[in-house]
Amino acid sequence: TRAAVTIAVQQLQQKGYIIEAGKGDVKAGRREVLLTSNPNSGLFFTIHLALKYTTIGLVNLNGTILYKTQLSSASDSSPHTILEHTIQVITNYIKEQNISSNRLWGIGVSLPGIVDYEKGAAIESTLPGWENYAIKDQLAAHFDCPIIIENDVKTMTLGEFKFSTGLHIKNMVCLWMEDGIGAGIIINGQLFRGQTSSAGEIGFNEFIRPPLNGKTILIHKKPRFWGDVLSFSNIKSAVNKGLDEEWHSVLTRDITIDDFIEAVTANDPLATHIYRTMGEILGTVCCNLIYTFNPQVLLLSGPLFRSLPSIADIIQKHLSKSHLRTPIEAASLRVSNLGEDSITIGGALLLLEYLFKQHE
Repeated sequence: TRAAVTIAVQQLQQKGYIIEAGKGDVKAGRREVLLTSNPNSGLFFTIHLALKYTTIGLVNLNGTILYKTQLSSASDSSPHTILEHTIQVITNYIKEQNISSNRLWGIGVSLPGIVDYEKGAAIESTLPGWENYAIKDQLAAHFDCPIIIENDVKTMTLGEFKFSTGLHIKNMVCLWMEDGIGAGIIINGQLFRGQTSSAGEIGFNEFIRPPLNGKTILIHKKPRFWGDVLSFSNIKSAVNKGLDEEWHSVLTRDITIDDFIEAVTANDPLATHIYRTMGEILGTVCCNLIYTFNPQVLLLSGPLFRSLPSIADIIQKHLSKSHLRTPIEAASLRVSNLGEDSITIGGALLLLEYLFKQHE
């Protein structure tokens, strides 16, 4: 009834969940009042734990990032020290911005590895010292709100799915590449975790591949896993191998990812050779993902894809030669435009999903 709706609206306004957004057109009787949700009535802190840094973000209900900072960490820093520093930054920001406890709806933490959701820890992780470390317990000692731990690529995939791929997409695979590779999988609109929450750990698939045409220095060792080949560590190793073989190049032995990207852009012979080889190998990986999951969208995410989107053309050329045409032609190959923001936003979406499930 009209009266019941009025009472419900008043209650939501009192809690600050909806606010007036102006006046509508005058029709018959009183002028209507326009209402909208208040995106800042609920806030989420997100924490992304990486090898050399920790990213902290504050996200509202619309997925807007209100605050973001990055903390560097030494390679020998303990998990306890890193989290205590993170906790201090969050606590100080809450005080500075006078954020009330009822507006802090949760904290989402993402890191590489296989997560035990009940325990609130990574039971297997590539971050030294973080395996079985009680992340959730340490945070819960300081913050009275829901705390969720999730794999970083899965978190990023959720953010990309909701804010990057667009409407009418139900099945998606997100391929992440930085110092290794991983995949996030969306099936029928839901994040797919698998029996042990390890779905998408493709970087640990064993590397078996026919020899490439011609000589390549990218595979100069005997790699065991796909992640060994498709990593910045291996790019750096390949550059050094090329310099040993006296390739003409502006690159030095102590290169950064930015140096490599700049060299590719400038058509440096050594960098271009490595780049094209990676594109061919990624073409094989993408083909396998499409055949396995039959997605509508295959999204490429990571600093190399973002800075050198032309690698998608190399991958697409490889896909065009694939045997099964139907799944290949149905999959749209795209490059992410969110970058690491997708992990920050995804951390908030994980919490929103959790909170909605609590009220089903």
